[in-house]
Amino acid sequence: MGQKRVSRGGGGERKKMIWSFLKRIATSPYLALVLRIYVGYFFVYASVSKIPYPAQFAEATADYRLVPYFFLNIGSLILPWVEFVAGLFMIIGLRTRAAATLIGADAAHVHRDDFNQHVLGGTDLVWML
Repeated sequence: MGQKRVSRGGGGERKKMIWSFLKRIATSPYLALVLRIYVGYFFVYASVSKIPYPAQFAEATADYRLVPYFFLNIGSLILPWVEFVAGLFMIIGLRTRAAATLIGADAAHVHRDDFNQHVLGGTDLVWML
């Protein structure tokens, strides 16, 4: 009768196939397109709620105490428009590296208020834990 093979952690061909498949997915231009549109939509959506109410956005930013007081007014007027334009550029694919750099710099600014207001329905995340 036939002898059974004993697996010794090899599986070289199978591992190569799996890694090849994962690499093909991770480097897919279609995945990049979907993620780029998603990130762009997220920042456009976040900026639309801030543009009409810069005073409320300035108050929310002041609560963090990360920005000097004299930058709050100008920052609350400029930052939502930067988010909006960078998000649109990501969606349409124009100057995506520059837009991604602006979005990355803006991501350092926490979007806690947007998350609390839109996702959690105004409740604070601390109370949910």
